[in-house]
Amino acid sequence: MGQHPEGRIFASLPRAGRVNATQMLAEWGELRDAYDTPDAVAAFASVAQVTKASGRMRIASYSWACNKRLHQSVTNFADNSRHESP
Repeated sequence: MGQHPEGRIFASLPRAGRVNATQMLAEWGELRDAYDTPDAVAAFASVAQVTKASGRMRIASYSWACNKRLHQSVTNFADNSRHESP
């Protein structure tokens, strides 16, 4: 983490911690161009809702076809960082 060029960025996230920040960095990978917007990253980690519609029925749910380790690390980060926010 200390030697990675973007390690400081992930380490600076509020209450990410060393383990959680390292896990997010490792699971996100080196393909930053493929996930260059916040919405693309949210979809990759499956933290964005997916709308399913059929006729008059319309529901919002989460897709479980995702990188499960990134999903877990992002949701852990979200839970930890909410304690930092006033």
